[in-house]
Amino acid sequence: MFTDDPNLFYEGDNQEEIEEIPCRHYCKIEKWLRRNGLRLNVNKTEYILFCKPGLNSSNNELNINDDTIPRVKVVSYLRVLLDYHLN
Repeated sequence: MFTDDPNLFYEGDNQEEIEEIPCRHYCKIEKWLRRNGLRLNVNKTEYILFCKPGLNSSNNELNINDDTIPRVKVVSYLRVLLDYHLN
């Protein structure tokens, strides 16, 4: 069974810190999902990095273990579209 639209939120002082946090927590998340009979569908997983207007990074994917998670510029959250500048 797959989880249905889970969301994780992290904050940090810079992009490197923010991208490091999910990598550190990935094993814990995977263990919790397995314990509860769930698994993460990496093919449907994506991430967004919210930042101030005028700032953007060239990093377009997040690599965790052997999985590559693409970066997107717009997400739908509770039927509200949010772009990476929170517009």
